[in-house]
Amino acid sequence: MMIGDHNVLHLHQPQPAPARPVWRIPFPVDPEFIGRDTEMAALIEALEPGSRTVVNQTISGLGGIGKTQLAAHAAHAVADRFRIVWWIEAEHRTTIEASLQELGKALDFGKNPSTTEVLARLSSFEDAAEWLLIYDNAESPQSLRGLLPTRGSGVVLITTRYHDWPAWAPVFRLGPLSDEAAAQVLTKGSPSQAAQRIAEMFGCLPLALRQAAAQIEAGLPLETYEQMLRSRFVEAVGSAEPLPDYNHSVVDVVVLASSAAAAVEPESARLLLLLALLDPDRVDDGLLRHVPASDPLADPLVLARSIAALKRFSLVTEVEGATRAYAMHRLTQEVVRRTVGSDHAEVAETALRALNRTIGAESIPARAAVPAVAHLRNFIAVARRDHPQATVRLLTAVASRTIPERGALSSIVWAARTALDIVETDRSFSDSDLLSALMCVHRAEKRMSAIGSPMDTTPIRRAMAMELRREPEGSAALATLQLELAGTIAPQPRWRRPRPVVSRDALTEALELTRSAIGQWGDEEGRDAVQEARLLHASITGRLGQVDEALAEYSGAIASAENDGTLWRHRVTIAEEILAFGRIATARTVVQPWIAQPVSDGGFSAFLQRQIDDVYFACAAGRLDWAECLKVAESRRSSRMESFTFREDFASLRLMRTAFAGLERWAEVEKIDERLAREPGRRTLEMLHEERLQWEQRDTPFARELVTLLLLQEAQALTAVDWDSAVATFDRARSLVDGDAVTFHQLAEACLVMASKARPHSPEYVDECLDILARHPEGAPSLMSRAAELYVEIAGDYATAAKLEFSAAALEEQAHGRVFPTVAEHLSNAVRYSSGDHVDLLEEILEIAAVCVGEECPRWAGYAVDLAEALTTTDPARARDLLERAHRILSGAYGPGHSATKRAYRPEEA
Repeated sequence: MMIGDHNVLHLHQPQPAPARPVWRIPFPVDPEFIGRDTEMAALIEALEPGSRTVVNQTISGLGGIGKTQLAAHAAHAVADRFRIVWWIEAEHRTTIEASLQELGKALDFGKNPSTTEVLARLSSFEDAAEWLLIYDNAESPQSLRGLLPTRGSGVVLITTRYHDWPAWAPVFRLGPLSDEAAAQVLTKGSPSQAAQRIAEMFGCLPLALRQAAAQIEAGLPLETYEQMLRSRFVEAVGSAEPLPDYNHSVVDVVVLASSAAAAVEPESARLLLLLALLDPDRVDDGLLRHVPASDPLADPLVLARSIAALKRFSLVTEVEGATRAYAMHRLTQEVVRRTVGSDHAEVAETALRALNRTIGAESIPARAAVPAVAHLRNFIAVARRDHPQATVRLLTAVASRTIPERGALSSIVWAARTALDIVETDRSFSDSDLLSALMCVHRAEKRMSAIGSPMDTTPIRRAMAMELRREPEGSAALATLQLELAGTIAPQPRWRRPRPVVSRDALTEALELTRSAIGQWGDEEGRDAVQEARLLHASITGRLGQVDEALAEYSGAIASAENDGTLWRHRVTIAEEILAFGRIATARTVVQPWIAQPVSDGGFSAFLQRQIDDVYFACAAGRLDWAECLKVAESRRSSRMESFTFREDFASLRLMRTAFAGLERWAEVEKIDERLAREPGRRTLEMLHEERLQWEQRDTPFARELVTLLLLQEAQALTAVDWDSAVATFDRARSLVDGDAVTFHQLAEACLVMASKARPHSPEYVDECLDILARHPEGAPSLMSRAAELYVEIAGDYATAAKLEFSAAALEEQAHGRVFPTVAEHLSNAVRYSSGDHVDLLEEILEIAAVCVGEECPRWAGYAVDLAEALTTTDPARARDLLERAHRILSGAYGPGHSATKRAYRPEEA
């Protein structure tokens, strides 16, 4: 159709498809393309032509991240899907138009087809001729306006540094290579350690790696190149020759992008440097909003525009999470820090002040500890050089004001030790600052030691030496330090926790330290501290084997406590420590006067009452006084039922079940079992399985340990429903156990469960348990007793059972001394499994029980019956006396129908 001298194209008129394939990709297939298998698979799936509908796909990422190489490789891979594959240089509108005009010529659209004509014909090909257009390095969606096909059976693939594309062009964000693939780029084979370190310095950025590989291939050894990077980073990176398919160095890429962002929003340059100082992986939006009010970025609008500008040119990316946060590539950080001319010291001060304000504003300080350390690690050199005082304040706040979680402990120790290093090397700090820093390190190390890390006491010993030089005659401050060191090297045992293993030398040193500390305080000065010192001194005295002397000191502490306001706290502490020494009867007398009396001690009343109940219940259980146990459990439920959580409710039910079982009241036991089966917090087999699957997604030591424990629990639960699955699950758990004593203990315990459930019974699992305990004796005695029971039940092997009980008694004696309740218990079991005359041993057991649990209790009575049975023929008079006493005690505690009472028959009925 002609109008004047102009050709008019009917846009929707079908056009003949090209007679031959039309192809233009300026890059050949790269045989060394590695590390993008996942990305390639996703992209190939997306590059499927639609039916008369254009499919758009965008690859976004930092310059040099490998967008162009990925697009080219994908184009080669899907070439057989398309009749037309055309590469378009999209940096500028003129290059786009030129590329489209070249496409028109290749399609025989005329000598000089216009851009509009080429796009129109692509949109109107008949026979649904599929085509793929790759727009490489597009600046933004606006730069492509009017330059994209709108119809047709084709695909448009766009590569860009621009971050925020509209919905019509779904964004595929490309990240760095994996560590292994990045190292392989440098070596063209098996990666060396030097290659791995270089890859890490480059943040696994493909462009930097390829340029480095070119220099290395030219004859520069890996180790030499690594040294150049460490000493002359920008020079080493910037001097690389441009690659044939990329005409910029890494430095050029970052500088050009930051300049473009600054042109959009000038303050983005300041934000860029601030982010370059902070953690590259995550900077929470809340931290940026805590910059000082005087900073330009404190204006929310300026901050929002600056973030948008940096995101637009892929200098930062937004990361997923519960809160909005941003990440910056490590190589981008390095280039920015070494090329941006802004005042690093000023921006570092902004970062320090923002971190301080963030920690102060966090309602749960532990949440701020780890992120703060991650930020500080990244710019600690600048911070300590230009702002040492502010840096130390922040490090100390992180180390001492937080409540650490397990994963935060190493960060807290780093913060404390870094603060100490700054104080020691910077002359602007005083001796008082040094003393505070030493104590900060000590407290951090002490928290770390609570999870099994070795404790370094050097910091507190240095602090003591400083104080002694200042006050050679001693002082309250020195006494405080001495008491702290004593409690560190000889921590007080607790009956509900594993007994700390402390050498005799450490105990002796701690004893001297506590004596010295007590002598330096006056009668009124530091009264609470003196009381704590006396308790620690008594504890150490007992652990040195002088238990009677320790009990005398505890009596003095109780008398002292009755005269001040710490009565309840000291009584509970003393009772717990006496329990740790196995003196159950004495511990009972400490708390018995208050078992039914409500505690009145401020906000700690409920907590202290629970402690008193727990101690008294433990004393009653140790004496086998199940009636007293039941009173405690019922009293707890009746007095505080309204305030119980479901966990406390079911915990109290379990206490009652233990008491009812001891009293042989089986109907009540069955009722409680029915209630416990409905416990809301009880983890079913399905819940264990789901929880394990979640933790298996995390590759951390803690996660692997937890997965192992969950597998062991699953195996034990499966024994009731599917024995083969239980065995398979147990075998898998066993293969994962490595190095952790707690996990080995759980494995040994699970072995006993498997042995008890196996059909037919087999002692193999019991043997495995004992083999584990031989290598990891922590907690072995109680498991050895259970193993002895199984040997008798499974194989009728009384001799092996007796040996196990004697071994368990020896372990308890080694840990606690001969006069200890569990020593007597294991010896009693051993005698029961043994044949022959054991009168002397039974006499000793009864004596141990008299000291530890007292004579007027069911446990002593049970041992008395054992001895009486052994004396029936040799000393019948004493046997009758023992049986009469035992019957009286057991009848009063359990009633006449109890099996233990029947065993201690009355002499007149014999």
